[in-house]
Amino acid sequence: MQPFTVLVFSGLFLLSACAGNESTSTTTFDDSAVTMQDAVTDTDSLMAARYAPVSKRFKSSEIINSAFPTAHILGTWTHSLDEPGCDFLINAQAFMYCDYDGNGERLYRIEADSIFLDEAATIRKGRILIASGDTLAIRWDELRDMPDTLIRWRN
Repeated sequence: MQPFTVLVFSGLFLLSACAGNESTSTTTFDDSAVTMQDAVTDTDSLMAARYAPVSKRFKSSEIINSAFPTAHILGTWTHSLDEPGCDFLINAQAFMYCDYDGNGERLYRIEADSIFLDEAATIRKGRILIASGDTLAIRWDELRDMPDTLIRWRN
C-alpha cells in the first residue's frame, strides 16, 4: 500500500470510531465535578454577561455629593472636535461609549471627585480632575501618568 492510501484509511477509521460516540468527560477540581458541557455553558454565560445591556453590580447610575456641578459632567465628550464622532456620553441614566462594537452602555457612580464605571469584567475607577463645563479631565487608575482630557462635543 502506498503511504497516502494508508493515511486516508487511517483517517476514515478514526472518524468512524468517533462517530456517534458522544460522551461527556468529567474533571474533578476540589471535590466538585465539572463536565465539558458545564464548561461550555459557563463560557456562554460569561459571554452573555459580557454583552448584557447593563451589568447587575450597580442597580442604577447615581451621583453622590459631586465635587463638581452635575451640569459640568453630564454631556457628550470628545478628544477632538475634528473627529467625526464622540468618545462618550454621560447622562443621568448611563455612561455610553460612542462608536462601541456592541453595547457601550455602562452604569456609573460618581462620589465626590471619583467616578466608577461598571464594566463587563471589572469596576473601572477614575478621579475627575477638571469639570469646567467645556473641559472634562479624568485620571483613570490604569492610566495614572496621563489624564484623559476631553472637550464638550458640539453638534
